[in-house]
Amino acid sequence: MLHFATLFDINYLSRGLALIDSLSKHSSQSYKLFVLSLDEKVAAYFNDKNTYPVHIIRLHEIEAHFPKLVEAKKNRSTVEYYFTLSPYLPLYILETFCEVNQITTMDADLYFFDDPALIFNKYPDASVLITPHNFSADLLHLTAFGKYNVSFQSFKRDEPGMKCLKGWCADCLAWCHDYYDAENNRFADQKYLDRWEAKFSQVQDINMPEAGLAPWNIESYNYSFQNGHVLVNGQPLIYFHFHQLRIFNTRFAFNGLELFKVNTGRQAVKTIYHPYLKKLSSLAVKVKNNDSNMLRNSAFLKHDLIQKLKDPTGYWFFNRLIIIHVNLPRFKTRLKNLFRSLWPA
Repeated sequence: MLHFATLFDINYLSRGLALIDSLSKHSSQSYKLFVLSLDEKVAAYFNDKNTYPVHIIRLHEIEAHFPKLVEAKKNRSTVEYYFTLSPYLPLYILETFCEVNQITTMDADLYFFDDPALIFNKYPDASVLITPHNFSADLLHLTAFGKYNVSFQSFKRDEPGMKCLKGWCADCLAWCHDYYDAENNRFADQKYLDRWEAKFSQVQDINMPEAGLAPWNIESYNYSFQNGHVLVNGQPLIYFHFHQLRIFNTRFAFNGLELFKVNTGRQAVKTIYHPYLKKLSSLAVKVKNNDSNMLRNSAFLKHDLIQKLKDPTGYWFFNRLIIIHVNLPRFKTRLKNLFRSLWPA
């Protein structure tokens, strides 16, 4: 059995459910997903549904196991505290659940297109697996914030794995802030990973472009299509990290790609994003039928659509059949040019 873990609050419920659905669809092995519920609404949702292969962990359980977290909570923001929890969640699981010999933590906005076991099968001897950013050429300056990203990492219950994990806990407890500390060369929870290969043994980069694809590296690879599936450098896409995707309602989304200077062909982007958007849309309906208040509070992040459309960035209209890119400022410019050509001054 594979063991995974993630954490999210009610605002990311739809993404968490999509992650579960993609694991259930593509995993060749049975799995259990530990979910650190960052609020009681998430715990309540899953407690009412025992059909999911999910084990809920409440925040107070981890804080009781690691009392020093309560003190750290006082000197950092909410998001910084969530960063601090990144190493403590897998350590808590390995120290509490004796049946778990390897735990893989993931961001809730990952979505699997193929079997996650392909990753573990390639690196059977690694005690620690970490995911490089592999920034596209135009984004190499972002390496200052970390060569690796904390979106998919795995730890075995062996001496190298536990030593690395406990070291990460100590680092994040001491300092874990949402800005780059140039003097000490650290940033949040992720810059610490840059030092792991030098400090610890049996640490392995996941050198698989099909595992770790994200907006910041999508420009670096070649794409092809086979039977409706995306191939990355000739290999089937395993998972994609939908960082910066923001959903306004069941038909409108901010894609966030222009923030990372993404110019990859429309077919590649649509083939990756459209299944995910459709899944989120269907889950919104599912959640709404269960609790209409939860749809407003959880299925989609709260944004002012009219205000956001004033930004010169990309948006998508989507439904079950199509996905259309929308850029309002560019559309307004073209409309003005059309009027000027029809009615010159």
